[in-house]
Amino acid sequence: MQITMKDRVAVITGGSKGLGLAMARRFAESGAKVAILARGAQDLKAAREELAKDGLAVRDYVCDVSTASDIAKAHDRITADLGGIDILVNNAGTARTVAFENITDEAWQEDLDLKLFAAIRFSRLVWPGMKARKWGRIINVLNTFAKAPAASSAPTSVRSKRCTPRRRTCRATHSSALDSAGSAGPNRSVAADGHKIRRPPPRSGTYPSSSPPPNFRSEEIMRYPGRASRRG
Repeated sequence: MQITMKDRVAVITGGSKGLGLAMARRFAESGAKVAILARGAQDLKAAREELAKDGLAVRDYVCDVSTASDIAKAHDRITADLGGIDILVNNAGTARTVAFENITDEAWQEDLDLKLFAAIRFSRLVWPGMKARKWGRIINVLNTFAKAPAASSAPTSVRSKRCTPRRRTCRATHSSALDSAGSAGPNRSVAADGHKIRRPPPRSGTYPSSSPPPNFRSEEIMRYPGRASRRG
């Protein structure tokens, strides 16, 4: 299938490796102007050079998305270099294995800054431009830990301990969405062009250990992203 994204500006956090780099390649192949973000300058340089070997040009920006000031600076530089951001992929993340009772407030805050507030802050910056242009996409990438967290994973993919060898209580992860007016809503989300994105309502109760709790679609405007390893 041919996909054309000519002159669209796509920003990918955690874009120097893995899924982020693969997405950067695909966007660039489709004609988009691509910006990749990560913490490591050397990793970004290697990613840019790898894509350049295949004739694909991307811009790279050193940015720690867990820091609000870094996000603001990166946003300003990208818009100055490439123009208004049409597509934002919130892909940076990590997961740690810690017993729930041992997770400190500092660890919770670090995880929330990386997985939740990074997406909120970057999305808040690109949202007005998307609305003004009447087109935009915000994509939040999750791995399977967000849907079926492993035992002792922490913090935002924490699940409760199993009640019996065969059953456990439902997940402790949380998600929400923004409607076009900007208010939170548990069962709806709207893309920047006003297109409504359907998703099933949450269910409660218990689930067999072999059957993970239901999860919302990746096109949600906002959620708590879980990750197997930090990217970028």
